[in-house]
Amino acid sequence: MERLLDLFAARVAETPNATALVYAGERLSFAQLDREANRVAQYVAGRGLGPEDLVGLRMDRGFEMAVGALGVLKSGAACLPLDPVYPSDLVAWMGEDAGVSLVLTNTTEITGDVQLGDAVAGQPGHAPDVELRPENLAYVMYTSGSSGKPKPVSVEHRHLAHVFAAWDELFRLRAEPLTFVTVIGIGVDLFFADLLRSVFAGGTMIIATREAVARPSELLAEFRRHGGDATELVPAQAKALGRAGELPVMRLMSVGSEGWPAADFRELAGRLRPGSVVLNAYGLTETTVDSLLLRPDVDVLGDTAIVPLGSPIPRVHAYVLDDRLRPVEPGGIGELYIGGAGVTRGYRDRPALTASLFVADPFVAGARMYRTGDVVRTRADGNLDYLGRSSDQMVELGTIEDALLREPGVVRAAAALRDDRVIGYVVGPADTGHLRSALAGRLPAHLVPHRVLVLDRMPLLPNGKLNRRALPAPEG
Repeated sequence: MERLLDLFAARVAETPNATALVYAGERLSFAQLDREANRVAQYVAGRGLGPEDLVGLRMDRGFEMAVGALGVLKSGAACLPLDPVYPSDLVAWMGEDAGVSLVLTNTTEITGDVQLGDAVAGQPGHAPDVELRPENLAYVMYTSGSSGKPKPVSVEHRHLAHVFAAWDELFRLRAEPLTFVTVIGIGVDLFFADLLRSVFAGGTMIIATREAVARPSELLAEFRRHGGDATELVPAQAKALGRAGELPVMRLMSVGSEGWPAADFRELAGRLRPGSVVLNAYGLTETTVDSLLLRPDVDVLGDTAIVPLGSPIPRVHAYVLDDRLRPVEPGGIGELYIGGAGVTRGYRDRPALTASLFVADPFVAGARMYRTGDVVRTRADGNLDYLGRSSDQMVELGTIEDALLREPGVVRAAAALRDDRVIGYVVGPADTGHLRSALAGRLPAHLVPHRVLVLDRMPLLPNGKLNRRALPAPEG
């Protein structure tokens, strides 16, 4: 398998003057990106940092996101992405927890941070001599922390090289490079994924402006201005983009990070131009971005409320196991485990937690698999129905959400426990009295929501996932 940085070097050599990055109407060629990243690498190496050391990157939207990430990798060190949208106390905790001695930024300085522009001034434009191995650390990514303190996942160069190779096999990235519009902030592993699928394959990465990320019409304009033909979105973003106007041919639209309502997929599919490729992507930071992919169609969906999970990408194994780690029968329910080349090193400085979730793979000698905590049902077609998280409570909440989504007028749904009572939440022109009555006829009594609240929008984490803890408590 090709080494990660060799992939980028090959693109620079092949097309030095081609556009690598676009942001706010400005362009950066492959040669310019390489030179600027080399200057970052020289600064980081000059600070005495190299393989297995971490460098914080607190980057707002702009070229600096890619320049900083690539530069740190070229120095031999590893990235600690710190999104400025996170609360400052959380950013400070992450940096302290990870033990970083250097944080580069392009935004308002926190005491001790170094402005990227100041760091690279006067640095040479060639890369430092660094010996990197595939097993060296590429980045430490803190998970969203939707159910507690964020966990630092250690991802190596070989894991990123694996997922790039899988995407290249599936989508011919290097043969037919993409113009990829990214809406992701640096604090989510999908930013690195977007960089790989575009720049590392010889394509162009369009970094959407903050305005474009917030306004679907402006995001669509970014596609039209720059010939964008690929993107990664959460379901709500995909729905909003589809409603913003006529879409270009989407050579790759990947939708993931949370359950995708089947009704929303059907609506989007009706708006897509012929030749578009839309995928439901399932993956975790712990297993390197993507593990399962499905290209949905009407036959696959049937009458399901949530788009199913698909098949493993190359060199990934998916197991549905019972509590004794035995495969469940077809149609059975079990916990999803992911094995193969994407299984990462584990949680930084958390050996007990790593050992509890990164466990021995009973089907591949000497290998490990990751316990996802996601409960699924196997289907006759080989795909999987997502049911919820592994605790009984979370599985039941998933059942309630699925039932709510089947009702007319509900475009998004969530459920939570408040004072030991189930509360339902919906977005859309729904009659809450009808919803409770309808669910009473379909669910066990203890699963029927005590109240159903209509929200203008669901509270989201910076990565686009549902922020369940921010769902409001009912008044009275």
